[in-house]
Amino acid sequence: MDKKTIKELLVIYSNKADKPLTQWKQSKAKLIAKIESLNGKKTPAKKSKKTSTKKPKNQTNTIQKFAEELILKVAKEEKGIKTGLPYKIILEKVQEKFPDCSTSLNSLRWYAANLNKDKSLKMPIRPISKSEKVSKKST
Repeated sequence: MDKKTIKELLVIYSNKADKPLTQWKQSKAKLIAKIESLNGKKTPAKKSKKTSTKKPKNQTNTIQKFAEELILKVAKEEKGIKTGLPYKIILEKVQEKFPDCSTSLNSLRWYAANLNKDKSLKMPIRPISKSEKVSKKST
């Protein structure tokens, strides 16, 4: 089951469960455990909170921190205009580093909007993809 996508796992879960799922925002491992619990297989016991190996919230290698670094990164500078990486490239890099993440383009835009609220940060402009140009012209 590890090689299946989250969409495929949702279909498997929905076929077996009384209440089907249409989306999943947690880890792939948790979804697999949920499916296995429907099958009657035993899943690993949850760790108690006292022995949890969770890292503190101020860790530097979170998905959000990594995405924010890429959002602030200047890809090129021409005539004094700083251009950042396109969101699609950032999303690919985030998914490459965190393969089980459910980060979307809208998540990246949300991170950028929050960064943009900080007046001390100078955000690079973001190139618009061809598909976004087409959709803007048609409206």
